[in-house]
Amino acid sequence: MTQIINQIIEQERKKTDELKKVIERRYVRINSYDFKSLMFINIDRILAERNLLVKFEVNDINKQIMNQLYYHLVGHKEKFNGNMQKGILIAGKNGIGKTLILKAYCETRKMLFGRSCNTFHSKKLVELIRENGYDDLIKREIMIDDIGKESREIVDFGTKIQPIADLIAFRYDKGSLTFATTNYKIDTLSEFYGITTTDRFKEMFNLIEMEGESFRK
Repeated sequence: MTQIINQIIEQERKKTDELKKVIERRYVRINSYDFKSLMFINIDRILAERNLLVKFEVNDINKQIMNQLYYHLVGHKEKFNGNMQKGILIAGKNGIGKTLILKAYCETRKMLFGRSCNTFHSKKLVELIRENGYDDLIKREIMIDDIGKESREIVDFGTKIQPIADLIAFRYDKGSLTFATTNYKIDTLSEFYGITTTDRFKEMFNLIEMEGESFRK
């Protein structure tokens, strides 16, 4: 009986070691100069895709956020202001660049890790879930833009569902790395989604509040 127990313990240890390796693969070795070079390349491309021939202006606010994203990427425990096993939720007003910066971060991660980190606007994501369900969205890294702007409840074949809240629950259970932006504070999100979902937000995300006024003219 002892031999059987030892075999079970060894099998479980191997499973745990594999899970730890997955977590370790979330980090990459890169210096801050190269990281910011990739970020600026992606920022310029995203702006061009929006038909915007403007230069991204670095200021004290977005510089600090990019530093934190760098520490998150490389797993710098001493300098990152949060838990590196969690994703990132950037909250702030419209037009201050939070989507641009976080999308560029996801694109940079895609370059470095060679795996998808696709961005979905919350409204489009609701329609995608309605059409195709949740399965393809549960495990892979994703970014959800403008959480709180979508229809929070829809009717699917006569059944009421809460697409974003349900997706967050599924991803929470799998420990999937998620990135997001929102215009709302956490208290307002709690009013939208309820305490259970916003508690999951707190468990899944490092909340970064981005200050400033809109750059759009």
